[in-house]
Amino acid sequence: MSATIVGIVGVAVSSIGWGSNFIVCKSFDMKDGIVFQFWMCTGILIVGLLTLLASEHDDSSKGEGGDYLAVFSLVTMSGGMMWGVGNV
Repeated sequence: MSATIVGIVGVAVSSIGWGSNFIVCKSFDMKDGIVFQFWMCTGILIVGLLTLLASEHDDSSKGEGGDYLAVFSLVTMSGGMMWGVGNV
């Protein structure tokens, strides 16, 4: 499967699921949005850390496992910052 098809499928799935996390909250008394925001951000952080741990790592270092290939991009970090500020 080509990268273009995978990208289109990913965009279609994400656009259908956009905002669906708030549907579950309608049946609960959330009191304020800060608690929900805290738990949602905590869940996103945990998924991000698990994704980092499951990502590929460099095996070229003397057969001892290697380092994780974490990439910190300025565009990605600024997008996360704008998303967090927008949620506040």
